[in-house]
Amino acid sequence: MQLIHFTRRQTIVLSTAIAIFLLTVLFAEGYILRHTDHVLTLPGDHSFLNLAVAKNLAFNQVWGISKDEFAAKSSSLLFPALLAIPFFIFGAHIWLVLVINLLMAILLLILLQQWLVRLTIPPSYQLLILLAVTILTPLSLIVVAGREGILQLLLGLLFLTQLYKNKDGQGLSRSIYLYGALLVATQYTGILVIAPACWLLLRARRVREAGQLLLSSLLPVLGFGVLSLTKHNPFIPKTLFMPPLDLLNFGWLIGLLIAIVCPLVVGQDNPQGSGPALRPGVKLIGLIIVGLILTGDILTLQETGRISIDTYRQQWIAGRFARRYYNKTPLAVGDIGVISYLTDGRLLDLSATSPRQQPDTLLRLIQKKNIRIAFFSNPYDKELPAGWNRVASWQIPAAHRGADRDLIFCAADTFEASRLRQNLVEYQFNLPQTVAVKYY
Repeated sequence: MQLIHFTRRQTIVLSTAIAIFLLTVLFAEGYILRHTDHVLTLPGDHSFLNLAVAKNLAFNQVWGISKDEFAAKSSSLLFPALLAIPFFIFGAHIWLVLVINLLMAILLLILLQQWLVRLTIPPSYQLLILLAVTILTPLSLIVVAGREGILQLLLGLLFLTQLYKNKDGQGLSRSIYLYGALLVATQYTGILVIAPACWLLLRARRVREAGQLLLSSLLPVLGFGVLSLTKHNPFIPKTLFMPPLDLLNFGWLIGLLIAIVCPLVVGQDNPQGSGPALRPGVKLIGLIIVGLILTGDILTLQETGRISIDTYRQQWIAGRFARRYYNKTPLAVGDIGVISYLTDGRLLDLSATSPRQQPDTLLRLIQKKNIRIAFFSNPYDKELPAGWNRVASWQIPAAHRGADRDLIFCAADTFEASRLRQNLVEYQFNLPQTVAVKYY
């Protein structure tokens, strides 16, 4: 998208939108920090998988959660590769993820303003659309969650605005194919944007271009799938498809619809750019939709706070224990995100093992990685081979009612059990008072 010069009034509109966006980020981050004893962390254990992959890619040139083993664990292909660059320069710090997301979100608002100016949208409606994208996506929660949604929204905007410029059948530019491939590489749900675009091209009888666009967009999926198979991983890892009920995973799609559809509706109703003349029924439906999305965003903020509490109490504290005493030691763990980010040892992901897996199969995996220590929650209690010693458990209260969990510590033999018990006793003084410790 070619940059254009803003007028003074347009600059004021953009500056106002950016200022409000920064305020919402400060509010969201402050809300999370209040729940984590002011420790900078991310809400959700799976948010750390991208960071762990980026860390290993930056310092060990390995795609995975362990420094010497390929593993398709991240929810994105492009985002960890992008994070690896600043990680290599400054170190693997959480604040870098937030800064990168913040900068990409500001760039998104600038490019969106460019799009609105080109469509001759009046400044007052420019501000409304910018704020709608900011609040209803919601950009601030995606930023503080450390997710790839901001990058996905940015690439989606570039893809669709370039496609709109080629609507007259002059042929698709190379940038469209590039943006399509990067969009899907950011997360495979990007196909939700590529598929309608291909359908519109087919309706316009541009069959060849539709096929080329679909194939080029799927190249990251096909290429990574083949690589994954050669490393004995699934062709399409399940982590690349995020939970469908998580609003933050599809907030980028809501923001993209607002950024593209609203300007086109406004511009169509009044091509002279003096403002839209929407029918009362359309206004009512729009207000209802906005109300529903805003309600969902408020609930998502509350849920993000609860998830932040649970991540800090359950995974972050256990991860710091692992980093202090077992930083380079092979471990078997149930929640692998935080521990894979904080430690440098080989890890066995118990959540990826099947409950029906034969004990001897799990035993071979443990022996192959030379694992002597395991941390896991109650669901994985019966998966470890016979003969392992249960050493201790932390009963950790959760912010979600009925979601309390016991974090169980086990060792392969009595010698390791004795060392593990000694480390747990020493570390117990660092635990919050709400954690109940039990030794066996």
